[in-house]
Amino acid sequence: MTLRGTIRDGQVRLESASDLPDGTRVDVRPVAGESLMDLFRRHAISDPSLPRDFATEIDHYLYGLPKRNRRKAKAKAAGDGRAGGRKKKAKRSSKKSRG
Repeated sequence: MTLRGTIRDGQVRLESASDLPDGTRVDVRPVAGESLMDLFRRHAISDPSLPRDFATEIDHYLYGLPKRNRRKAKAKAAGDGRAGGRKKKAKRSSKKSRG
């Protein structure tokens, strides 16, 4: 069980009520004031040689696929509005022709 609180006038003030009875012994340790975002920023890679769109174009940089913006542009130019420029398949008739 973890209870959170703050030290005020030399006493621990809990953020919410506790079910612990009076006189219960507890261990108190300070919590670092660093947020998760601070942790991410501290460990972030700051390398100007990396492309700015690395995260959004990861498939391009890892697998050599066309960039997403280029795929969308090709699809738009093809007129079907779908990514990748894939064309719609023609439906086949299930009826056999009589001849």
